[in-house]
Amino acid sequence: MTSKQKNTNSFLRIQTVKADKAIGLKFAQGTGSLTINAGKDVVFTQSSDMEGGTINITTGGSVFSSSSNVVLTGLKSATINTTGGDIGTDATALRFAGGSGTFTTALSATGSINVDASNLTAGRTLKGVDLTAGRDIKLASRGDIEFTGTVTGQNITLNSTSGGVTIQKLTQNSNQAGSQQLNVSAQRDITISN
Repeated sequence: MTSKQKNTNSFLRIQTVKADKAIGLKFAQGTGSLTINAGKDVVFTQSSDMEGGTINITTGGSVFSSSSNVVLTGLKSATINTTGGDIGTDATALRFAGGSGTFTTALSATGSINVDASNLTAGRTLKGVDLTAGRDIKLASRGDIEFTGTVTGQNITLNSTSGGVTIQKLTQNSNQAGSQQLNVSAQRDITISN
């Protein structure tokens, strides 16, 4: 770990970890940014409170939490790109909660995406450009869900418990059985422009 004094009131702290195996992130607290570039899985093992913070994860594995009790709270934005795995798991969604203002996302996985943002603060919009999965997408949010680019996946399930859903373009790929489904539910309007 390296600490470098920036001025008399603040410090820049950089931590570098050689990770030939899966990385387990135990905690992150406070406003700031968390950037992870990994060749393997990134696992959240504890909840974090990063009010107004950002996460940016690029990995050759998957990004998931170790249990359904793990929640990432207060984030302003989350950018997650997996080039060899999933975001969340079939059994446990990657969970986001709390915060204020728009929650900006950029989510891309060669596998599936399972994200639960249904505990974001009331009135928050989950907004992104593209939402891309090589397999299935499950995304739930409390407020509006808006994607200004393309939503791409096989089985796609989007649920807004108190808002609407807006998708600029939808690309649904076939699965092996040819039985892919699109399920969109919302309290307000659902708009798919294509």
